[in-house]
Amino acid sequence: MKEILYRYLPKSIQNNSFKTNKWCLDDGYKDDSSSVYPFRDYRACPVLGAYFVLKTNRSEYDSYCQNRFQGHRVILHIPGDTPQVTKEYFKIHTNRDVMVGVKPIVTTTSTNLKNYNYHSRKCFFQNEKYLSFFKFYTQDNCELECLANYTLLVCGCVKLVMPRNRSTPICGPGDYLCAKDADSGFFKKYLLKCNCLPSCTNIEYDTKRSYNVVEEDGNISTSTLRVFFKKSHYFAMKRSELFGPTDLLANIGGLLGLFMGVSLLSIIEFIYFFTVHLMSSNKNSETSPKKPSKT
Repeated sequence: MKEILYRYLPKSIQNNSFKTNKWCLDDGYKDDSSSVYPFRDYRACPVLGAYFVLKTNRSEYDSYCQNRFQGHRVILHIPGDTPQVTKEYFKIHTNRDVMVGVKPIVTTTSTNLKNYNYHSRKCFFQNEKYLSFFKFYTQDNCELECLANYTLLVCGCVKLVMPRNRSTPICGPGDYLCAKDADSGFFKKYLLKCNCLPSCTNIEYDTKRSYNVVEEDGNISTSTLRVFFKKSHYFAMKRSELFGPTDLLANIGGLLGLFMGVSLLSIIEFIYFFTVHLMSSNKNSETSPKKPSKT
């Protein structure tokens, strides 16, 4: 997954990472072959979904965790989008058997809108905005990269979880307050300057969860998670041109025909009589012989 997200990785990570194969965010999978990455699911079924076993040693519990929650946080995100724990997630408590049914909510954009400026259509295609650290453009990736640049500008360092290059210093304990103030200041004052519009192809996940409580097994807390698609097919929403030049011409012609009895043929006749016909009449009048006057 790291190979999908980031442009620059150490060779040790590149050798142990899957490489993107026959997939992109705007067009999806290029064919129906099974040798693709990210992996694809061919059938909506709990048995064929992703299955995880989450084990935790009870001696490693931290009673000072936020809200005294003991368990795991799960984030569902599209390939190419950076998972961020501070954003949307759902919790799995210890000793739970959890099933998550997923329904994708897909928004695409007509290729005809590429002729419009991105300010008008309010989104970016993949080849329209370059990100320094990420291979795929998404709104979350853009905001995270912009936040890292802002934190580096204000504090002279970035957080450990932020994208960076080898020469960028990582913030230490002494920079905690500065990094925290940079987070709040960024979303209040600087976010609009980043111009991070949504991507023209966007995928979100609507989930429905159910769980059972399982018995504890000694000093080990075990939770299981099964994620699957609820349906094999779905309907995508498409962003397209609502009113184009052809529609404008058709509406004008329809209104003129309705209220004035004007048709396209009438307009052509109008142009003809006031241009070609008028010029022809004037030319004939100039070339016609004049009759001698009687004295």
